[in-house]
Amino acid sequence: MAPPFEPSYGGTGAVLVSASKSAGAPVERVLVATGVLPLQSIPAGSSATATVAAVLDCGVVVANGVCVATGSSGIASGQVTFQGSLDGTNWYTIGVATTVAASTTVTIPGTAALPAIGRYFRAIISTVFAGGTVGVMVGGA
Repeated sequence: MAPPFEPSYGGTGAVLVSASKSAGAPVERVLVATGVLPLQSIPAGSSATATVAAVLDCGVVVANGVCVATGSSGIASGQVTFQGSLDGTNWYTIGVATTVAASTTVTIPGTAALPAIGRYFRAIISTVFAGGTVGVMVGGA
């Protein structure tokens, strides 16, 4: 069986690269991390709970999901919830609903009790934003 970082195995987490400087020299092996690009889950300028969140598909289950929310000026109230899923249908909350203040950027991490593990990640507006708007990026590796 091929190791999980072997491209033929289908893994996307890392690729093992081998190279030899010259004939007879020892082969150098380097593990190169790969991943997927972050995704704008909630478009900048959003404020309503009805906002349809884009979903990031990492291709495989990863243990390092991240959510970054940026609030506009004037926000009086509003919360974002980071969610993960193994199948893209059944969603669970990672961490807790997080308040995003005016003109700030916050990172919404997982917790020791519920780390940011999943194949799919998204953010939702869990409490309507009053007085301003929010944009949210999600990523995973």
